[in-house]
Amino acid sequence: MTTTDAMLLAAPCMNIPSSPISVDCDSLLVVVPAPRRVRFETATTYVFPVACGGSALPKETGPPVGMAWTHNDTYTTDLAASGLKCRRGRVRKFTHLERIALLRAADVSGHEIAALCAESIAIRTSRAATVHEVRRHKRKLQARRERHHDAADDDDAETSSDDDDAETSSDDDEETTTYSSKRRMFIPLTDC
Repeated sequence: MTTTDAMLLAAPCMNIPSSPISVDCDSLLVVVPAPRRVRFETATTYVFPVACGGSALPKETGPPVGMAWTHNDTYTTDLAASGLKCRRGRVRKFTHLERIALLRAADVSGHEIAALCAESIAIRTSRAATVHEVRRHKRKLQARRERHHDAADDDDAETSSDDDDAETSSDDDEETTTYSSKRRMFIPLTDC
């Protein structure tokens, strides 16, 4: 914000006399910083060879495909000269057979691919069992809460007939108060 912008913002306040009930206009000024923009000149791409394993496990079937620990190629692109526009998209997911073909091309043996498939099946089974266990636990907790809630409602129905509830009223112009054991709250009553 420039000085002239600040003066224009403060201009309506300049005619206000100072008095105990007026507010200092300088304290009302809000300095808004200019928006910042980032521009990238170059993009460096690191190319990693295909390797078995990795952190991503396919949802359906097949072995996981990952990257090797070190890159084998690097290239730099000048973004200003290339004329490429930024676009959003999704990462393409490979099918079971495409992942096997990628691993074969990376010189992974058939036995290793079969072992990876067996390991990924075990991981998927373990994850499915964990999801099932968590859902069962949530259902059990929900049922317990509902039973507890129903029991509390039954207890409240029994105690509401007792003399636990207190109602006080006065013929004077004082406030009337009601205590309810069901909701355990203080309810001030006004003129009825």
